[in-house]
Amino acid sequence: MVPDIDIERDGQEILDVCSYHRTDYDICLIRTRPHKLQKIAPYLQTCFDTEPSSELGFLDRFTPEVLIQIILQFDIESYLRFRQVNRRARAVATRLREYELVSTHGLEGLTALMRTKMTANFTIWDLYKALVTSRCKLCRRFGGFLHLFDCGRYCFPCLNHAPELHVTSHALTDKLCETLDISKLEPGMELGPVLHTVPGRYDLSSLHHAGYWLPRETLSMSQIVSVIASLGVSREDIDLAVEKQRKDLWSYRFAAATAYPWYDVKKSEAERGVNCKAIHLHLEKNSRFGSRLAGGRDLPMIKTPEFQHRRLTFSRAEFLEHFKTCSFAQKLWKGEVAEFPETESLFMRLRGCLPTEDEDGLL
Repeated sequence: MVPDIDIERDGQEILDVCSYHRTDYDICLIRTRPHKLQKIAPYLQTCFDTEPSSELGFLDRFTPEVLIQIILQFDIESYLRFRQVNRRARAVATRLREYELVSTHGLEGLTALMRTKMTANFTIWDLYKALVTSRCKLCRRFGGFLHLFDCGRYCFPCLNHAPELHVTSHALTDKLCETLDISKLEPGMELGPVLHTVPGRYDLSSLHHAGYWLPRETLSMSQIVSVIASLGVSREDIDLAVEKQRKDLWSYRFAAATAYPWYDVKKSEAERGVNCKAIHLHLEKNSRFGSRLAGGRDLPMIKTPEFQHRRLTFSRAEFLEHFKTCSFAQKLWKGEVAEFPETESLFMRLRGCLPTEDEDGLL
């Protein structure tokens, strides 16, 4: 590291100059647009100013500590209904710390579960645990996203490619059963949560809206595989049939996840994750694919170390550690402009491949 750089003193400025948050990763998933979230927020985040005089019936028999433990066991659908019982219920449920943090910092995750009709499958405690956990459940890197089939936190590469997060449909499940020469799975079987898809882009290309071709409902492939295996079919045969199907679609995966900030309990602040701006600018100027990157192409097929570096997402603290060993970031910080493009590209203006405004001109 350059000796005259003081991370403690210059940390925020280093983050401002050398890192950026990729907005396209957020936009290509389930997204409740910011102006709509602002309208929803007061209904989910507030209770009445006056102290409620209403009662909770038999629940009033319990101490406040026991009452909290009881309502934390409610699934989210029941929890939100409980908030509507009367003023007292709304006050109790709204002031609960876990709910307060989820409804304030994890509102995107809460509304995504509501819109996809998945709230009966999880609790506020599930959302809270994901909110205060920074690591991807699979690779243990920083994760900025919530997978709606298990309410777990994941990074974007795992959402994209991990077999555990494969999402399928009823029609594809029927075809899988046909390939395996078994009867179709009956509705009464435990097929796991059914996600009701909602309109969205679900593609990292600005030219496509993959949401147009989504099925109405999707299922978790891992749950389907478990059900089929319980019928006596070998895992090897199932895996071969799934591979043969070649229907692991990005759009299905993206339509089952949403951006979900990490809440740092120690610092009492939320983080969305940052990428290294310097490596992207270096590639724009020096890679043979630079013009495509500058124009907003993601190029996921390129797996070179520099392109993999470009895709890494860090917490702010992790990025400052990364900065110590990243020669590109240090050059950008020192203002060595010859190494980087002279003008700001479309990609850097958008902070990704996708426009932040929809067709109506609103965020």
